[in-house]
Amino acid sequence: MWIASFVFVAFILLLIIYGNYIMNQSEGGVIYEENGWIEYEIKQDYQKTTRERDRDKLLVEYEAAKRTLSKVFQKFQRELKYQLIRSLLYYEATQSTVLYKKLPTFAKHEIHLRSLIKRSTDIRTRNRHKPAVQRAPDVIGIGVEKCGTGALRALLVMHPMIKVAPKEPHFFDRPYLYKSGLKAYTPMLAKVLPHEISFEKTPAYFNWGLTVPERLRELVPNAKLLLVLCDPTKRTYSNLCPGDIDAYS
Repeated sequence: MWIASFVFVAFILLLIIYGNYIMNQSEGGVIYEENGWIEYEIKQDYQKTTRERDRDKLLVEYEAAKRTLSKVFQKFQRELKYQLIRSLLYYEATQSTVLYKKLPTFAKHEIHLRSLIKRSTDIRTRNRHKPAVQRAPDVIGIGVEKCGTGALRALLVMHPMIKVAPKEPHFFDRPYLYKSGLKAYTPMLAKVLPHEISFEKTPAYFNWGLTVPERLRELVPNAKLLLVLCDPTKRTYSNLCPGDIDAYS
């Protein structure tokens, strides 16, 4: 009987010793730093030294300060946003020059963008009931051939405010067409509203010396001329071998 009691007591003592050993054992782990993986230990509070406790206290204070600073910054950001909105609304109502000078640069850009959007909206609203008509072009592309005029036309077609002629009119380099005047020219162009830009391009205009400029000045004096230039050598290769990529090598 006493042997069984001895074994039982010894077993309980072993459990107590093992439990104390496990509790005093530090937990191992790894943490990633810039130079690679390093080992670290997770210690209980009673296992830490005074220096380690001071370090942990500083870390807790640092995290608390960071949270407080984040809240203060968010509050400041909201107040700055509300103040900027109030300033923009006040400027739109009063158009104060003194207030405009005090605003930051990005706020001035916002005001300019809003004015452009408002102006564009007003123009579209004013012209929405007017029919589209074929009129003299606002911009004429006069060349040069094989210098990217086709690519320019393809890009301008994407703009909602620019209407491009469906084909190259060749109006000013053909005397029999030019003699007919605007009544023969405008049907070749796109239909546009009053606020839209009419554009046509005929690169062959550049090859006619001073004849075409004189005709342009006489018939469409207010039109802007658009000229695209490029490397003459590459342009010559492109003109002699259209569509041949190996011609550039």
